[in-house]
Amino acid sequence: MKANTSSPKTQGLTLNFLEVVFNKELLYLPKAVYSDELYDEYKHNPDFFIYKFNDDLYVWKLNPTDQSLSGIFEEALISFNEHSPIFTKILERAIVRYFSNESYEIFKRRHSSIWEVELNQEKEGEFGVLVLRPTLAFSLRNLYSKREKKQVIALTVRRRGKPIFVGSEAEIKGHLADTRGFTRNNNGEIVASSHNRYIYLEATGQQQAYKNYLNRIESARNEFDYFKACEKRFNQVSAEFYLPKGLEISKFLLVNLPSASFETIKIPKPRYFYYNERAKTGYYDKMVSELKPYSFDLFNNQRLAILVVSPDEYEGSVGEYVMMLKAKLRTIFHLHDVEFRVETVKPPETYLDVINRIDAYDYQLAIILLSQKDKDIPTQKSPYYLTKAKLLNQRLPSQDLTIEKLRKNDNIINNDVALNVYSKIGGTAWTIEKSEKNVSELIIGVGSTSDDSGAWILGFANVFDYNGTYLVGDCSQLSTFDEYAENLETYLIDVLTRAFNKKGLSQGDRVRLLFHLFKESSEKYELKAVNNVLQQFKEYDIQYGLAHLSYNHNFRVFKNEGRSVPERGTFIQLSHNQALLHLGGRSVVPIQVRLDRRSEYRDLYEITKQVLHFTHLSFRSFIPASKPVTIKYPNLMAQMVHELKKVPDWDYSILDKLNDKLWFI
Repeated sequence: MKANTSSPKTQGLTLNFLEVVFNKELLYLPKAVYSDELYDEYKHNPDFFIYKFNDDLYVWKLNPTDQSLSGIFEEALISFNEHSPIFTKILERAIVRYFSNESYEIFKRRHSSIWEVELNQEKEGEFGVLVLRPTLAFSLRNLYSKREKKQVIALTVRRRGKPIFVGSEAEIKGHLADTRGFTRNNNGEIVASSHNRYIYLEATGQQQAYKNYLNRIESARNEFDYFKACEKRFNQVSAEFYLPKGLEISKFLLVNLPSASFETIKIPKPRYFYYNERAKTGYYDKMVSELKPYSFDLFNNQRLAILVVSPDEYEGSVGEYVMMLKAKLRTIFHLHDVEFRVETVKPPETYLDVINRIDAYDYQLAIILLSQKDKDIPTQKSPYYLTKAKLLNQRLPSQDLTIEKLRKNDNIINNDVALNVYSKIGGTAWTIEKSEKNVSELIIGVGSTSDDSGAWILGFANVFDYNGTYLVGDCSQLSTFDEYAENLETYLIDVLTRAFNKKGLSQGDRVRLLFHLFKESSEKYELKAVNNVLQQFKEYDIQYGLAHLSYNHNFRVFKNEGRSVPERGTFIQLSHNQALLHLGGRSVVPIQVRLDRRSEYRDLYEITKQVLHFTHLSFRSFIPASKPVTIKYPNLMAQMVHELKKVPDWDYSILDKLNDKLWFI
């Protein structure tokens, strides 16, 4: 990937939301002081909707009815500017009622503001008993225009193919798909998870057909065309939405950028720094080769040994690949004394048999060659996880490599494997921006993965300095939500104590703690933990900010009606505490940055710029990532550790001994 410079403004962008324009901004609604009893009385009433706003309850009709309200309600005047969430909820309920009356299946995603409508008149994508059901996803959001200093209600709309298995487990097995390792819900039923879809499509030979179908329906141009059709349709049926008290929709207005309400800014890419703080633009692998990696001194004149374990049937392919990889490590990373020692697995031997006969302390890394099907075997029997667990117990990080990937002989893939090897032995290929801060700034990422039933597993990231340097390297700690707040508090006290000591901070020093979170922060979890932690560090002048980073939202960004790709670093501020950051590539999905309103540090642009910079620190590839390492690394940690814990006799505590290496990437 090549670094370059760019202009501060971006043009020709369209957001997939329709700005809602009402016929009036003042409305009389029945209002009463909140009480649990009054709320419970009306919450299941089919004719009315009751809504809590601040300390009051507002109620309105969902359809024409002669039913009267309790005398406790009094008419109150509300304004769009001061009560926009009420206007938003009125419209949301009207749209839901419209689709229900039109006999559509409609439901709200769990833990989300997104509604989904199954488009039963559109043709499904059919792949045996797996189908992609056309579904309209819509969401109403309250935004704020800083340019015009006004509230904005945005209706985001898009179409997606919802994967569903429409056949029984017996029918899936009848297609020669082994369902023993399938993900299931709490009722034991097979779900159409990405893992299950992959196995089924592979078993039925439909991978390419499925991929082609998705590429077609999810192309930026098709998504934009569907969005335009939605704009037309919503304006056509707007008069059919039942709204109270004479409220009407004047228009659903398409938003092109820059607009009267919103503007776009291009956040520049960070500069990369190599050996002796040298910086230069160019393709990153070429710059590492030319300027030497940042940690060049760490390995200069050092002899390295890398173990390669491979089935004997791949011996010839491995021999050629090792020579190529050795050349990559020499020319790109200046590792001039690397010895590869190849050990072959000869049936009936296993990978573990081979590892048991070698001394792990003789090596800095192990490369394990498998086939793709080996990685799909259940964890307890998987040569991938059994081997990785065994090597980690001996404090030896490993790099897995499939024979399918090896035989592609793709230069980009080969460069990335070399980067992975360099990173896992403890090397740092580059670092980023060196601009000084007037306050010590630390970034803590909290990421997650899910277990076999779909329940969240939490992984706590390492603490980073503002320029991406690891300060402390504890591996992830797994936690359920019941333990989350307590574990997060304990973790933070421990790692911050060591981070403060490592940075040499003294009593009274100013410190800024920025949290990159996989979920919206809450008083029950993150805020509770942070406030308790601050009590343990009263001698410091601490300021904090909490930012939720997510792709699980309904916003999309199109450039030139889907014909072009938005630029990496495109920044769109949607409110005081919410922004979109597009990271380039073919996807129209930006990352959403939402700052908790209780944060003490509120510079949304700088926080978003930091998110962009941390996507340039992933040492999995020379191509900048689509997620910042503050979220991606704990996600990878949690996934890996969750699986490794299924391996019999694996010692989880050994990860504390590997805190200086990216063993999990």
